[in-house]
Amino acid sequence: MTVPFENDTGNIVRKLARKSLKSEKRRNLMVVIAVALASCLICFSIVMALSTRQIEKNHVEDTYEAVYTKITEEDVSSLKGLDDFSRVGEYYMLAVEPAEQGYNASYIYCDEETMYIARDQMKLLEGRLPQKEDEVVVSRYFLSNYGADAGIGEKVMLSSESFHGEYTVTGIMEGYKEKEVNGTSILLSKEALKGWSGYDPADYRAYVHFKNEQQMDETELTARSREIAKEYQLEMPVMNLSYMKFYKQPVNVSMLALVAGIAVLVIIGGYVVIQSIFRISINDKIQSYGQLRTIGTTPKQIRRIVKKEGRFLGWAGIGIGIFLGCAVGFALFSRGFHLPFYAAAIVLTALLGWFMVSIAIRRPVKIAAGISPIEAVRFTGSQSSKSHTHKKNMRLNPLSMGIANFRRDRKKTISIVASLSLGGVILLVTASILLVRSPERIARQFFPDGDYKIYINSEESEYEVMSEGNPLNETLRQEVLAVDGVTDVIENRQAVHVRFENEESSSGGMCDLLSDRNRDQMEAALVSGT
Repeated sequence: MTVPFENDTGNIVRKLARKSLKSEKRRNLMVVIAVALASCLICFSIVMALSTRQIEKNHVEDTYEAVYTKITEEDVSSLKGLDDFSRVGEYYMLAVEPAEQGYNASYIYCDEETMYIARDQMKLLEGRLPQKEDEVVVSRYFLSNYGADAGIGEKVMLSSESFHGEYTVTGIMEGYKEKEVNGTSILLSKEALKGWSGYDPADYRAYVHFKNEQQMDETELTARSREIAKEYQLEMPVMNLSYMKFYKQPVNVSMLALVAGIAVLVIIGGYVVIQSIFRISINDKIQSYGQLRTIGTTPKQIRRIVKKEGRFLGWAGIGIGIFLGCAVGFALFSRGFHLPFYAAAIVLTALLGWFMVSIAIRRPVKIAAGISPIEAVRFTGSQSSKSHTHKKNMRLNPLSMGIANFRRDRKKTISIVASLSLGGVILLVTASILLVRSPERIARQFFPDGDYKIYINSEESEYEVMSEGNPLNETLRQEVLAVDGVTDVIENRQAVHVRFENEESSSGGMCDLLSDRNRDQMEAALVSGT
């Protein structure tokens, strides 16, 4: 841009900038690498945060809010007829049995609605669900390892206790982490289910998805689910905790804070490194800038030359870094790919990278533009406003020469130390995020309160066990506390076992006691009253 009465020297400035870029190949490479690494870390951090959130969203969105257990086919049909639900999936878990080939087979019956709800764990790739007793749907992992790569309409051999023999493949699905757990899911027909020796007509499950779940909060969803259970005399439903957690916190604040912290560290580190490289380059070329000033180049034009160099190298590094960051993010979190999220990550990385480069070259640009022709002739990169006295008889060795070189330009020394320190910090932070996932943190997902869970697991009925006295008593508590390493015993649930009897029938169940731990949940389940 030129002001009135100013000659348009833009073309000359561009040519000088290109010539300078050609003469500084080593500097160009170092700047591009620094910007690319910084941009890659920022882009990867953003992609990682957005992809993990998208994975959580895919896992729960448009799936189910509640599941009714221990119900019959008639109960499932009744739930499907309600206007509250847009989708009701029928499911039956038959058994998990070891096969002769060495894998664990999970035998399942489900309908198309359940397949859609569970699409994040098992997805039908081709074919259809089984309808006859000798038909199955198996996974690609099963076919490649135990099914001789059979296709649709071909036979496979099952070799577990309950299901043994040849079955026809009607569909192929994609399982989830089957290789890691050495197991596979096998879908059976309802005809095979009812012919199974362990079949219980009252052991179905129904996964329900509300029509207007976006207009209902967690309390309303829970209350309505339990109203329906009372109305149809079903057991209280189990609410989808993953859905509720995502529903209550659609934005992961902790992850955003982590990404922001990484971005700040990367920008500071990149700023120091890029500024140091440009300052060294300008110090080496300061006499060239002085020659340009001698032939009439203005300080403004010098600034334009250096800025054009910085912008060109900056965009080159940003582009490479964005590509690498997106590629690594997609390779590690492909299940969380979402095009708008990736576009947002690219735009945000470009803005942050451009900001980093702009502030990094600001000081070098000012130095280059502020040197007069006379000062440029006398300028050396190690000049200082203070004169230093040196020992005349200093012993020359690698150590003394290195110390002298560091003392000659303290600003450069500080920049180098700061860039190396920040680089080490960024490397450690990134390595921690990528490589370290605490086993304790994983375990706490299943054991939030303690390290072990003690509960009654007896072949006798609860009535028979409780009639002899609760075994989870103070005596057991003291015995557990006496174990080396145990620091506390936390009561997770307080309940009373109640048994009802009359001349015709008897029944029983657990009645929870109100406590600080469950009061909010009980209040949410209230339909009326207090």
